[in-house]
Amino acid sequence: MVSYWTFDDGTAVDTFGSNDGINYGATATTGQVEQSLDFDGVGDYLVVGDSDSLDMPKITTISAWVKTSDIGRQTIISKHWTDYEIAVDDPYIYIWYGGGGSFEYLSFNGFTEDGD
Repeated sequence: MVSYWTFDDGTAVDTFGSNDGINYGATATTGQVEQSLDFDGVGDYLVVGDSDSLDMPKITTISAWVKTSDIGRQTIISKHWTDYEIAVDDPYIYIWYGGGGSFEYLSFNGFTEDGD
């Protein structure tokens, strides 16, 4: 593991590594597990500084638990929009990977309805 952000205190403190982030406008809220962050869709985002530890090797796992009510395109995780990115655009989840001089792209239908 390189980094882990719980968002339990409304901040983007890395509780595992040294990749603390800065929260621009997201507010703390009750999450599925403990606390989470609420992004209102109007300029809220997190920034974690560039770090070699966040470069993606050939074998990697990135995990995010996301609930959205917006059906437009939204970036979930990104490093420079060229190294890697995970984005949603109802009904698809997109994964881009541009490391090692090549560019890979995956898309799949990954949304579920929760009734809310």
